[in-house]
Amino acid sequence: MNEVQEYWNYGKRKIMRTFLRNLLQGEISGKTEIQQELIKLGLEHVMKEKYTLIFFAFRKEQILTQGKKERLNQFIIDNVLSEALTEEFEMANLIHREENEQYYVIVISDKEKEEIKKQIRIVMPVLEQYYVNPVRVIYISEKKELEKLAETRNEIMDYAREHIFENGEVLLLSELKEEGEKPRKI
Repeated sequence: MNEVQEYWNYGKRKIMRTFLRNLLQGEISGKTEIQQELIKLGLEHVMKEKYTLIFFAFRKEQILTQGKKERLNQFIIDNVLSEALTEEFEMANLIHREENEQYYVIVISDKEKEEIKKQIRIVMPVLEQYYVNPVRVIYISEKKELEKLAETRNEIMDYAREHIFENGEVLLLSELKEEGEKPRKI
C-alpha cells in the first residue's frame, strides 16, 4: 500500500470514529441529516444501513491504569474486539466511554447476531489471557438502522445504570425488554 492510501485509510478511520461517536451521542439524528453527513464526509459507500450495538462493561480497574499501560490496554481491546466483531476489522467502529466509575467499549457491529454470539464465546477467553475477569457484562442489541442507534445506546445505558451484573454475563437487549422474562446467558 502506498503512503497516500495509508494516510487516507488512517484519516477515514478517524472520520468514521468521529461520525459514529456523534451519531451515538445524538448529535446527528434523523435519516435525512445522517445521509447528508455521510455524503459530506465521503462515507456514504462505506457505512451499512443497519448495525448491532454491543456494549462491553469492563472492570475499570483492569483497563484504566496509570501511564502507558492504559493506552496499551485500549489498543489490545480494540484489536481483539474489532477483529472478532466487525466484518472488515474496523477499529473505527469501537467507541470507548467512561461514565460514573464505569468503563464501556461500544462495538458498532455489522455482523449477524448468531455470529456475534459465537465470536463473543471466542473473545472472552482471549481477553482473560490479558486481564483477570475483565468484563462485568455484555449487552447485545438487535440490528438497527443508523438513525435508531442513539436511542438504542440510551436504552442500554439506562438499563446498565439500573442493574448490576458482575459475572461477565452476555445479555440480549430484546430479552431484557420482555416483561417477566429473565435474560439468558448465551
